[in-house]
Amino acid sequence: MVSRTSLIALLFVMSLHLANLPGQDSGCTRRTVPVGVVDEQWVLVRGLSAANFRGKLRGHEVEILSAYIDTSPRLIVLLLDASGSMEGEGWETARSLSEHLIQFAPPHASIAQMAFSDRVLGTAGFEQDRLALLKRLAALVKVCEHPHLGGRTALFDAIASARSTSGGLQFGDAIFAVTDGGENSSRTKPERIEQDLLGTRVRLFAALIDQRRARHEMPPEDIAGANRFLSMVEATGGNMLSLRYAGAMYPYPYIKAKTRTDAISLALQRLSEQMGEFYRLELRLPETVDKPTKWKLEVVEANGRPGGKVEIHYPKEIMPCAKAGP
Repeated sequence: MVSRTSLIALLFVMSLHLANLPGQDSGCTRRTVPVGVVDEQWVLVRGLSAANFRGKLRGHEVEILSAYIDTSPRLIVLLLDASGSMEGEGWETARSLSEHLIQFAPPHASIAQMAFSDRVLGTAGFEQDRLALLKRLAALVKVCEHPHLGGRTALFDAIASARSTSGGLQFGDAIFAVTDGGENSSRTKPERIEQDLLGTRVRLFAALIDQRRARHEMPPEDIAGANRFLSMVEATGGNMLSLRYAGAMYPYPYIKAKTRTDAISLALQRLSEQMGEFYRLELRLPETVDKPTKWKLEVVEANGRPGGKVEIHYPKEIMPCAKAGP
């Protein structure tokens, strides 16, 4: 017969074992997400606390444990679209935007550069020195000149390559794509890429160069690819600047400047600030999730009412533990 002392000891050991089983891991409900909050002018909103955020998952409250500004050094991969659809003014604009992004890069950010068409055409490793980065960009541009330009674009494959570069981007890092959004050649499924970005909490940003082609002239796969790319930017908590050759004077009505060029420059500068600084939110979910699950996050004031005219950028899905990085 088992003694009372032995039985208690056995139950204690079993409880420790059960606590370590994946299905019993209460830590799976604790998550950390990067959250960008900007005002109508795309200026970062600072001074918020956990009480200013309210989240819901499947109709239940998400507990915001803490919220603080994260300004840690970032890894940023600049993706330069050198495909055939970018020829002419689009290519010149992409080069100019890339130079500006390097100049406006967040302090202590290390930047890698990658150019692509139907495949990766060339890369330049991570570097902090701005002059060195500009020289590397000039060299990369030469590699991508006309002999390599083609009619196919593997945008999603390029994003996947950027995520895995130099051992892999991690929490809070960013990919910035300078592209017209065309996609007709990738082998990697966009759903797989998006889930990888969501799991690692790497954000996708973009400067979208709108060539103003009539939609009825575009192949259906190009339209579908561009739409999927834009939804990926939003889903990962990134942000996008849309540039049109015709139409509005400014890239957005609320980013004002004396000239269109100045407005674009200001918008790029503020996008760079968003890559370098965000709120790091520690969450406790009301339940575990066994598949990618959409949730809602908003900014509120002290009285619990919506927090005015602000934009909030955050990962739109919570990933299951098996796909969520540390």
